[in-house]
Amino acid sequence: MGGPENATGAVAPIVERRRELGISQHELARLAGVHYQTVHRMEIGTQVPTWETRQKLRRVLGLPEERHFTVEQRNEIFMELERPIWCVINQNRRILDTLHADVEDVFQDLALCAIRAIDRYDPNKSLASVKTFAMRNVEAQIKKFFEYFRCRGLGGAAARNLESGVVVSLDFMLEAGLQFAV
Repeated sequence: MGGPENATGAVAPIVERRRELGISQHELARLAGVHYQTVHRMEIGTQVPTWETRQKLRRVLGLPEERHFTVEQRNEIFMELERPIWCVINQNRRILDTLHADVEDVFQDLALCAIRAIDRYDPNKSLASVKTFAMRNVEAQIKKFFEYFRCRGLGGAAARNLESGVVVSLDFMLEAGLQFAV
């Protein structure tokens, strides 16, 4: 059976805390909403779960969120990204106007994306700087929104006129009448 000695880095505190609380691997997986094999493989050292999965496990166990930067450092980094995020929005202004998107909502969505990217950033695993990593995530979010609109009926000439990524907020999508299956 594996143990904290087999778990490395970010995983060890999760394994130790689970054992302290006397929670089984199955129970932890169920409470966190992850597959049992993820927890098992993590503990025997054959898999390191994604940052998002580790945060789910940490929340269930009452551990603080895993970060490489303090909240103060993260906020300083984000402040330096505000202008580049607005540049991305302005580069897509024509598209946003076509969609009648609220640019303040778009900024909030992209800001949250950047903050989460800063929190996920691991300097040991990335060759990019934290700012580059965060902006790549922002750009990927724009493409994701664009694909979402394409898949949800924005087609024909309207879709062809959207050469670059589209950013829309959840509020805008709901106001536009989109319905989400739960």
